[in-house]
Amino acid sequence: MDLCFSCQRFNIHALSRIPGGWGTFQLKLAQDGARSGCPFCALLIESLWNKIPTERQSSLDQEQTRIFLQATTSRHRLNANRDCVAGAKKAALQIDGLRAFIAPATYKIDGQEPVKESFATFHVCAERGSFAATSRAIAGRFSGRDVQSAAFLEGIRDWLSGCLRHGRCCQTLSSSQQLDAHHTPLPTRCIDVTGDRLMLRRTADTTGSYITLSHRWNAQTASSQTTALNVLQRQETGFDLAELPQTFRDTIWLARQLDIPYVWIDSLCIIQGAGSTDWAAEAGKMAGYYQGSLFTIAAAAAAETDSKFDGLFPTTPPMLDRHLARLPFYDRAKDGVRRGSFYVYPARAMDKDYDAEVRRGALQRRGWVFQEWLLSRRLISYAAEGVYFECQTEMPRNALGDALIGGPAAGHRGLLTGKFLLKQLVNFTDSQPRSQYLWWDIVEAYSTLDLSFPETDRLLALSGIATEFQEARSLANKGGIPVTLCNVAGMWLEDIHLSLLWQQKDQSTKEVSGRLRSWIPSWSWASLVNSVSWAFFRQPHPFATADACDIVGLVARDGAVYQAPTPPSLPAGKPTADYRPVVDSHYPPSVEYTGLLIHCHLLPIHVWDHFTKKHLASLPVPAPDPNPDLGDGDEAASSTAIRKISLPNGEAGSPWASVRDVCGWATFEDPAFQDQRAFWTEDRDAGGFEATYALHVIILRPGSGWLERGLLGGGWKAVHMVLFVRRVYEVDVVDSGGVERYRRIGMGGMWGGAVERRLSRGKARTVLLV
Repeated sequence: MDLCFSCQRFNIHALSRIPGGWGTFQLKLAQDGARSGCPFCALLIESLWNKIPTERQSSLDQEQTRIFLQATTSRHRLNANRDCVAGAKKAALQIDGLRAFIAPATYKIDGQEPVKESFATFHVCAERGSFAATSRAIAGRFSGRDVQSAAFLEGIRDWLSGCLRHGRCCQTLSSSQQLDAHHTPLPTRCIDVTGDRLMLRRTADTTGSYITLSHRWNAQTASSQTTALNVLQRQETGFDLAELPQTFRDTIWLARQLDIPYVWIDSLCIIQGAGSTDWAAEAGKMAGYYQGSLFTIAAAAAAETDSKFDGLFPTTPPMLDRHLARLPFYDRAKDGVRRGSFYVYPARAMDKDYDAEVRRGALQRRGWVFQEWLLSRRLISYAAEGVYFECQTEMPRNALGDALIGGPAAGHRGLLTGKFLLKQLVNFTDSQPRSQYLWWDIVEAYSTLDLSFPETDRLLALSGIATEFQEARSLANKGGIPVTLCNVAGMWLEDIHLSLLWQQKDQSTKEVSGRLRSWIPSWSWASLVNSVSWAFFRQPHPFATADACDIVGLVARDGAVYQAPTPPSLPAGKPTADYRPVVDSHYPPSVEYTGLLIHCHLLPIHVWDHFTKKHLASLPVPAPDPNPDLGDGDEAASSTAIRKISLPNGEAGSPWASVRDVCGWATFEDPAFQDQRAFWTEDRDAGGFEATYALHVIILRPGSGWLERGLLGGGWKAVHMVLFVRRVYEVDVVDSGGVERYRRIGMGGMWGGAVERRLSRGKARTVLLV
């Protein structure tokens, strides 16, 4: 359609000359133009006027109503310097957007307000090589509708060029190393894509540039993988592109178009199959591979299990449903001579699309992909409806220039319910008073994801992130002297007391759930396939903690016992804030630890029925909400319902010698202890009923903030945070030297004078938690 007379004379330069930056457009003329088929008038009416309720429209004097327009420049614009020509004026407009709203013509003079429903934003772009682009008046670039077009590929180059100037994007996640993505150490093997045939090259100890692929394995992946049978052939004579799945072919096509010589794909570059030891050698290096790559391609569309689509490139053009208007561009240096065109189309909030297609898509639900996503410095996600660009510095955006609304500065949440749904917010180098909060966020996000082989991969798929976290925290001390941190089964020894008190989330939607049959000890969150949380310690009110037990040694998977350099110093019943775990440097950080030697108090307890939400809210101590979706009086019946705890009056093994005075709450994640009968099973070795114990870990007290506000009298009391454990009688490979062994079955809190008297009168002892 042709532009109307007014739109044919629209001059983008005029907006920069008007005081305040706002130009006006007569609403009546825009309505007439839209009815006659003018694309720009139709765009304005559709985006502004049609959003206003009918009753509000009728109250406006349309003859005296205007459309206000303002040209904008975004700090996230594409790199336009590539299109600059010699002699271009320095005072370039660099416009990449328009803001618009409807208001009375005199609204600034008589104090009237704009129509609140009418606000809209638009993208402004120009084709590469056009005068609008080379004069730097228009900063946005039109990449066309085809994601395989030359214009779109040029847009990727622009994005990549801009990102390589970001400081954070050219460092490892720990900021301990600078990265040169064009001259980086190459993986052990890469696919050389420069020739007609693909070659599997041994590239260890060389440098260059390469891209990585993050994808979900399927039947086609398995049929094309590199094995001991074909590795020599692929290295010596190469193999054809036709042998590979479409996703792999598209990745290699993209690398060739961008003149990138190497591609790293796990199933092709790591020797797979029974008898191969290559996976064990390469798994620990994958973190470096993803951090060192020029960018990672995320095959989001091909990962959807309910779709037959295989490949990278979406079948739906990303701008098919956008109203695009083409406007004339006038050269202000040549007395307004027309020099080509530029484009305007509506901007959209991409939150819902990004959340559905990328962050909550099938690909990102895989455990291994979490590490690939977080470690990759730059990520291009090819989803079913479009392409998304993401790096460590800027907010994610799509190929049309839409970005997430809000962001960390605006406290953005919306559909993005967790902070690790944005790479920009993952910063290991931020100074924090409690570094465990950052690690908890990582684990909470990761624990919700699925693994095909959780017994072997539960900790392995997080090992690259753990290495970077360890590196960052080791360099973060104020003295500047690196400190070796010890990772014990997915937790850090420096804050092991709080970290031990994880809890299972209410329900699991994972493919597999329950305890793993692996070497991972019961006290580690990684022993549970279900998602976990430390939400209890994210109370809105300040609190202070004091350690109530002492870690006196660690037991390794091979049975080696690493004792603390000093004897336990825990006085019976008097834990203070002075107690800390033994120094991390005493324990080898690379050892797989399966046991904790703990000097602690153990209290026998009885477990009763569930709390209701109403009763939980009335407790004198804080307690977790078992199910936010239930009403206040409903029974919290779920896999992690909160149970009542009491102390026995008589022998620990007798279920009848007890009063049911509630002195604690408990949540049990162990699948064997979800039924009340599990707590009264007969122990044939002990000749009675087996006891459940509370292992005292920390004391939680109201913080000084409550005291300063005079709320101490009405606030919650001190709560003794505990692990619930059961005695382990069966023989295993660990020689604990006669120390009693216990395994964790849950966690909770206890309070009251009876509990404190039992703790003060009892004698602390050393036990082995396995």
